[in-house]
Amino acid sequence: MNKNILYYLWLAESFSYGSIKPMQIATNVRNWDEFYENIDEKAYEFGLASKHLAKMKKSVPSDYLKIIDKCKKLNISITCFDDETYPEKLKNIESAPLVLYYVGDISVVNKPSVAVVGTRKADSYGLEVSKKLAEDLVGCGITVVSGCAEGIDMCAHAGATERKGKTVAVLGTSLEKNYPSGSGKLKRNIVNCGGVVVSEYAPGTDTAPWLFPVRNRLIVGMSDSVIVVQSPKKSGAMITAGIACEYGKEVFCVPPSNIFDSRNDGIKKCLRDGANLLLDIDDVLETYRFSNYVVPKKAAKNYSVNTDSVQEEVVYNVPRHLQVLFEAVDLNKDLDQISEELKISIDKLLPMLTELEIMGYIEKVGLNYKKS
Repeated sequence: MNKNILYYLWLAESFSYGSIKPMQIATNVRNWDEFYENIDEKAYEFGLASKHLAKMKKSVPSDYLKIIDKCKKLNISITCFDDETYPEKLKNIESAPLVLYYVGDISVVNKPSVAVVGTRKADSYGLEVSKKLAEDLVGCGITVVSGCAEGIDMCAHAGATERKGKTVAVLGTSLEKNYPSGSGKLKRNIVNCGGVVVSEYAPGTDTAPWLFPVRNRLIVGMSDSVIVVQSPKKSGAMITAGIACEYGKEVFCVPPSNIFDSRNDGIKKCLRDGANLLLDIDDVLETYRFSNYVVPKKAAKNYSVNTDSVQEEVVYNVPRHLQVLFEAVDLNKDLDQISEELKISIDKLLPMLTELEIMGYIEKVGLNYKKS
C-alpha cells in the first residue's frame, strides 16, 4: 500500500471532487510530514482559500483509516496517482483524482479504448446500436468505457460482456451503492470478463446529482475517443462530448433515427459543430492507424474479406430460461403456433420474446420472429 495514502485521502477529501487543487499540491509536495506540520504556511504557498484550509484542519490523515478498513471489508482496491497501477491515461488530465477505488483489472484502462455514451431514455434504436457497437469494438480488441447509467451506457457494457470483452464502468456513485438499481449482475459480469468498475468517490460518499457530470471527465480521460449514440441537448453525454473536445479527443456521433425526436438534438448539435459521423466501426478503427496503438489483428473483424465466399459462424449465448423458446423461433411460425408447440400462454411468451429481442438474438418481421 502507498506509504502516503492517508495524506492523499486527507487531501482529496478536503476539496470538492473534480477540483484541480489536490493534484497540483500532491505533485509538488516532497515531504508530507513537513507539509502537514506547516499547513498554514503551505496554504499561502499553494494559494489555498480559507475554506479549504479550514476543512483540511478539521480532520487529520489518520481519520481516513476508516476508508481503508471499509475498502478491505468490501474487497475494493485503492490506487493512488503515483502508484504503478494508476491509469497512465488519467495522468494527462489536470483534474485527475489523487485516489481511485476499483474492483477488477484496472490495467485495461491503458489499452486502446473507446467511450460509448448517450441518454438514459434511449429508444430501441439507440439501445440496439449501443450494444452492437460495443460488441464490434471488443471484437477488435478495444476496451469499451462508459458510465454504467441506465439506457445507452448499460447496453454498451452488456454488449461488451456478452462478447466476453473488456469494459470499464466509471461510476457516478461510490462502489458499494446499488446504482442503478439492479446493476449488480452487470457489474459482476464486467469484472468476470476482465474489466473494471471504478470510482473516484470513497465508500460511504452520499449519492448526489452533481457527482455524475463530475465523473464524466474520467470517462473521457480513460478513452482514446468518444462515441455519442443518442442524446438530447442538455445531458451528461453532451458534457462528455464537450470535455472530449477540450482534451483533443475525437468525437463520433451515430446518425439519428429520427431528426425530429428531441433525444437526438444533442447529436445534431455535435454534428453541426464538427463531430465525426459514425457509419460503422471502421470510422473508429481508422483513428488507430495514426496512433501508437496496434489493434490486435486476430481479434479484429476483417472488413476487406469477400463475404460471398466466407460463411460467418454465429454463436448465441442464450440464457438458460430462454433456450427452449429461442430454438422454437422460426420465421414460418406465428405466436399461436409457438404457444401451442411450447404449451406456454401468449401473455407469458411476449415478455420472453421481448427479452430475446433486446439481447439481439431475435428480431420481429411483421407478426413473426426470426433469429438474428
